[in-house]
Amino acid sequence: MPIPQIELTILLLIVLALQASADDPDLARRIRAGDQEAFREFFEAHYDVLSRYLSAQGFAAIDCRDVVQRAFVAVWTERRRIQPDKPLRAYLFRIARNAALNDLRKAARHSPLNDAIDVADSSEAAVSQDDGPLNSQIAAAVSNLSARRREVIELCFLGGLTYAEAADVLNIARKTVENQVGLALKDLRSALGLTGSGATVPREGS
Repeated sequence: MPIPQIELTILLLIVLALQASADDPDLARRIRAGDQEAFREFFEAHYDVLSRYLSAQGFAAIDCRDVVQRAFVAVWTERRRIQPDKPLRAYLFRIARNAALNDLRKAARHSPLNDAIDVADSSEAAVSQDDGPLNSQIAAAVSNLSARRREVIELCFLGGLTYAEAADVLNIARKTVENQVGLALKDLRSALGLTGSGATVPREGS
């Protein structure tokens, strides 16, 4: 029996996420040493995906592009703090996420009602950039996940982070990320009416 198209899409997202290449310690060392070409390579590899992640997280009341640029500037200006043995892109995502949350809090003090509406509406719109019914169903299902499950899914599948990197960004245990992914996939399968055996949490290579 053919696999439903929706399930194929979800499985493809999972495969792409788990096959995402890990950070290159040598690249981190070069950036730490002030290599501008290495920093340009890092910037070009992660600018778009970080922008999409922030948009999907519902930061509609702030300029996501500005936050992303500030995050990269922080990585460069504080490059002597880079630890090559630790995930550099998780460090970048953590800086951007914290900056976005700070900006959102400041904006909420001026217009809490408008910001609440923006945050509620933006997650589905950001995930569903294509107007097809398949993407609309997935976007709606993702938007109905709990905040923590949605963020874990978006970090790992949209942001392309490994479980360990997502755990570092969120300051939680890697096992917690894995558990949240499993619960989120179960919720998505139920919301999308997928049949068959229960969702299996994707395992990452060691």
